[in-house]
Amino acid sequence: MQIPLQFRCTILEGRVRLLALRLDADVFDKALEKLWIHGGAVVDFAENVSLGQEGWRDLYIAQSGQKQQWIREVLAESSPQAVLDIGANTGEFSALAAESGTATVALERDMAAADRLFQMARQRNLPIQVIQADIARPSPAVGWENSESVALLPRLEGQFDLVLMLAVIHHLLLMEQIPLPAIIALCHRITRRHLVIEWVPVEDPMYQSLMRGRDSLYGTLSQTDLLNACDGRFRLMKWLALDNGRILLLFEKIAA
Repeated sequence: MQIPLQFRCTILEGRVRLLALRLDADVFDKALEKLWIHGGAVVDFAENVSLGQEGWRDLYIAQSGQKQQWIREVLAESSPQAVLDIGANTGEFSALAAESGTATVALERDMAAADRLFQMARQRNLPIQVIQADIARPSPAVGWENSESVALLPRLEGQFDLVLMLAVIHHLLLMEQIPLPAIIALCHRITRRHLVIEWVPVEDPMYQSLMRGRDSLYGTLSQTDLLNACDGRFRLMKWLALDNGRILLLFEKIAA
């Protein structure tokens, strides 16, 4: 969701207003998305923002803990040697993977977020390589005869035991308009073993905002469509419905 610059400086009250003054547009939009999803802010159809429900922070902490615990279990069960976190944002889940010594690559399109993630990894001495890139618009090969620097996707394909796509897939679907089967096909090329997807249902406030009246195209997408897209490429191993309605799914790759 893009909010006009002058609006960012007056949004909400107190701390959030000060936060808005310090963050660039993309980072602030991500912060507002989290507030909105978890009830800390209310956004109407005219994109006016007001304070959300009381107690939203306690609910957010509980849901965040639920998600973290599930990802920890996946990491413990799958014991990956290399992890790719697509759309890493703050690096919260990249850090979970790296804390056990797993070589982790964090892919984040926003330059400011990627820089903060890099600083966090360095301060905590975590084995996280941060790449500032957009998976939907990957860096091409460059240089003489395109041979001096390899394109991003060939460097990623087949290099990871576990790929994380947390709160990413709805952005690829709705903002980049990439078909679901194409997203799954790319994941199949990148991972060697496992894939985690956070599925955001149509009813989710962020999904509704990004859909922008394109109900005929995206208004009926469901978890069943995701499973159909995975047919022949991945098998579902386990899943968890979060309290906010989103669904975490662990898939195992089916060899081609």
